[in-house]
Amino acid sequence: MTSKNIIEYFRDMPDPREDNRRHMLIGIILIVICASLCGATTWDNIEAFGKAKELWFRRYITLPHGIPSHDTMARVFSKLVPEQINRRFTAWANKAGLILGQHRVDEKSNEINEDKW
Repeated sequence: MTSKNIIEYFRDMPDPREDNRRHMLIGIILIVICASLCGATTWDNIEAFGKAKELWFRRYITLPHGIPSHDTMARVFSKLVPEQINRRFTAWANKAGLILGQHRVDEKSNEINEDKW
């Protein structure tokens, strides 16, 4: 049996943006997840990680306008339903056999916290 890659778990996630979809949702989600797994804890760090790894990301996703700004990623994530992200990420992590500490995005500050759920 083949396992799905992380993109497949998020590809059909509903996009809450009504307009101004300059950057693809799957691109934003993948950049944020990868950066977070590599230790980024602020939106500025996530943007910097995305820019540093842009060529690698382009192997897997289309980035017609490059890496989104930290403000764009924070704004998009503030509109996503945390339970949907958690459910999809957990399903992927379990399938991939990963054992991870739990993190959450604070809804008010949009900061990534290492608090237990």
